[in-house]
Amino acid sequence: MIQWTQRIVATWMLLAAIIPAQAGERPASQIRFAAYNLQNFLWLESTQEDGSIIRRFKPDESIAALVEVIVELDADVLMVSEIGSEADLKRLQGLLADRGLKYNTLVHLEGADDVRMLGVLAKVPLVENFSRGLVPFEAGGQREFIRRGILDVALEMP
Repeated sequence: MIQWTQRIVATWMLLAAIIPAQAGERPASQIRFAAYNLQNFLWLESTQEDGSIIRRFKPDESIAALVEVIVELDADVLMVSEIGSEADLKRLQGLLADRGLKYNTLVHLEGADDVRMLGVLAKVPLVENFSRGLVPFEAGGQREFIRRGILDVALEMP
């Protein structure tokens, strides 16, 4: 059984900011975790006045800024919200690798929200994925679903 101290549980329902991190050297025995709301790192569609649909990705200058923040954080485990598809998470992984920040583990979770999803990038190996995409609950007598699911993974710690 995996010890609770080795499990990362991210419910994400109220996550909307970066967990503060101190820059600098740290002992090899320490793991740095960061959570970051990417604010729509995905393709969005908008309908124009003439009825045409335009698809656009997050602007390049916004992507460059968030990549810079993530590189500065240098987290061992990066938990992200408002990521699009798994391909979008792989794109972010590649952009970070181009800047020297290599994450070998990638976990992408699709929930009831089919546009904005959750993800984990980690420098340490995945042991097990306990995530649940469709998590029902009752509100006002109606069955609802947690919009982005529950991202819950166990990672190998040094």
